[in-house]
Amino acid sequence: MIVNRKFLLTSGLVAFFSYSTTGFSQPIRTANMSITNTQTFAKDFDQYSMHPILNQGTMFAYGTTYAAKGSRLLFEDWVKGTVVKNSGEEINGDKYFFNFDKLTNDLLVTVDKLEIIEVYRDSIQAFTFTSRGEVYAFKKMDAIQQFKFVQVLAGSTDKYNLYKVINTRFVLADYNTNGLTESGNPFDEYVDVNKYFIAYKGTIRTVELRFPSIRRALRENSSKVKDYYASHLLDEVNENYLTDIVKYLNQ
Repeated sequence: MIVNRKFLLTSGLVAFFSYSTTGFSQPIRTANMSITNTQTFAKDFDQYSMHPILNQGTMFAYGTTYAAKGSRLLFEDWVKGTVVKNSGEEINGDKYFFNFDKLTNDLLVTVDKLEIIEVYRDSIQAFTFTSRGEVYAFKKMDAIQQFKFVQVLAGSTDKYNLYKVINTRFVLADYNTNGLTESGNPFDEYVDVNKYFIAYKGTIRTVELRFPSIRRALRENSSKVKDYYASHLLDEVNENYLTDIVKYLNQ
């Protein structure tokens, strides 16, 4: 299937290109893609497609006359990381830079921050990023959502595992005014609507960023959950709160 995508360059020029979202035994070749990079990608990644349109290594998508708020990418800049292929082979990220497309749930890889490849999702099983001292781990969890990478926020071999499914959608500007009243937003926006799941002894439980939902999802340790709540009464119940309470119970 061929999917059209639109990218806005900072010069104001809008360019269109199409690329295949299916796997390739050989990469798509483009006129501006160096032979060196092609050989480098082909050596480590079995199936990928090429993103030929970039601006100094930064990818802008679905631009309008207004700057879009938010981002379709997980990181503002390229980061280091490690990829695990389906074969179990581990690709060390010393020579690569990585990013994650939240809109499509795809891994993006570059050598020089100018030429990007999108790794075919079915050819890899996990990857880990390192940015500003923090580690971001992703893996496939069919029990939560098939064909999609989920982020591991907290892990344990015999207790609780906390996962995050990143859902990002692009919302067009919908500003309207009749001279007296205004409605909508005068900007395009990437909106994150993430979902959280707790895995415990073979069960998968949906959990929301509300304390009653967290308490139900961690019901085997209700007394410790209440103790944590009592000692963090002033804390906002957000993703960090959920992650910290799971790590606390896993100790």
